[in-house]
Amino acid sequence: MLEEYIEFISNKNILPTAIALVLGAIVTDIVRKLKDDIIIPLSKFDFKTLLKKFDLREYLGLTIHFFLQTYLLFMLSKTIKNMNFDIKIPNTFR
Repeated sequence: MLEEYIEFISNKNILPTAIALVLGAIVTDIVRKLKDDIIIPLSKFDFKTLLKKFDLREYLGLTIHFFLQTYLLFMLSKTIKNMNFDIKIPNTFR
């Protein structure tokens, strides 16, 4: 069982899946904010609420957060891609 786990972790296909999961969570925050602050008030023709809720600093913060997270994920994936996963399992675990 330990061998299967190490083989699963050392598989190169797990990294894109993990990155896609994290990016999906980040993009969900941005889309939710756009929906709540812009799309719903525009669909109700409620421009006072639109002007009250819209804060450029929040969108700037979300954009900076998105680019920082994607840069860190890029650096992490680049580092993991260059690592060698030749792990030797001792005979005691077999």
